[in-house]
Amino acid sequence: MASIWKPKGTKNWCAKFLAPDGKYRNKTTGTPDKAIAMKTALELELFTKQSNYAAKARKLVDTLVELGTGKPVTRYTIKSWLDQWLENKARSRTKSTHMAYTTTVSSFLQFLDAEAEKRDLEWLQPSTINDWLNSLMKQVTPNTAGNHLKRLSQAFSEAVKFRYLKENPCSPISAPTESHKPEKEVFTPGQVEALLRIAEKEWQGVILLGFYCGLRLGDAVSLRWKDVDLNTNWISITPEKTRRLEKMVRIPIHPDLHEYLMSLDGSDDPEAFVHPVLAEKKVPGKSGLSLSFSKIVTRSGIKSRLLRPQKSTEALTRRHKVRSLTFHSLRHTATSWLANEGVPDDVRMKLVGHSDKAVHAKYSHHDERALREAIGKLPKLNIS
Repeated sequence: MASIWKPKGTKNWCAKFLAPDGKYRNKTTGTPDKAIAMKTALELELFTKQSNYAAKARKLVDTLVELGTGKPVTRYTIKSWLDQWLENKARSRTKSTHMAYTTTVSSFLQFLDAEAEKRDLEWLQPSTINDWLNSLMKQVTPNTAGNHLKRLSQAFSEAVKFRYLKENPCSPISAPTESHKPEKEVFTPGQVEALLRIAEKEWQGVILLGFYCGLRLGDAVSLRWKDVDLNTNWISITPEKTRRLEKMVRIPIHPDLHEYLMSLDGSDDPEAFVHPVLAEKKVPGKSGLSLSFSKIVTRSGIKSRLLRPQKSTEALTRRHKVRSLTFHSLRHTATSWLANEGVPDDVRMKLVGHSDKAVHAKYSHHDERALREAIGKLPKLNIS
């Protein structure tokens, strides 16, 4: 039976009631009015009874369904569903993408604490998602928090699809926006030349792949000779970011890049990496390639503004400084140069390999001549 009591030195009554976990809990009623406090205590305990009735009703329905179909009804707790979802995603996503999903799920489960182990999926409410998102906003940028919300929403959308949930609790929640998002910059051709002059041999090639092909750093260092055809001057790769879509990107080889590739050894082994030393290194991390490129930028004398400082080493927070000029800026540099030279949007997107299936379909009418003409508009670089 619910009851109320007043802690010493306080003016508000405290309710003592039986919680859904079967234990008695104390919670302030926020009022000095005894009648209102008692009503609050009774309502709290009534919620427990209703929760227990609902659980018993679900169990009864499950039993009836099992008797009628001969098959047991599968029910998930919040944790068991998210664990199952992660396991499924491990088979269909890249390692880095699965790691991002894992980080999001870990954050949400830690927020719920013990509730996630025992609560049925249907217990989730939009208010719970909103509270989690608000706690995230204290640790990460609005853009990062929005990405976490998007991933969690995917998990619960699949639960709705398989009818373990009636509605996605993330649907009513709006993703946070960043009002003053710092803008990245692009390199000038002169700055790219400065990078090439002080970079080591393999880094020169990777920088050329970024500038002339718009490749991301991970794709540039993992390029193999089987992806390169020096006779017809084409590079054909499936970017890691869109590998699950199985969409290959074919990029004409610029004369400067062709000259560099012809100077390398190892092209007789199709499985060999074009840049074997860099291919053995990770892209992120304190000793990763992203930081190595940042040091090349500094040594070349190029000023790269600090957009965001380094944060703590918590799993969800940024572990490195964010600069205005990164390796990804080479990708933007290439597309910006092509835009200034009048290359149409759809041709540019074809060259850099857009990830959207519908958009890809739009570009299928472009022939090799249009792509070669576009690459030919990129400037020759003076490396010496």
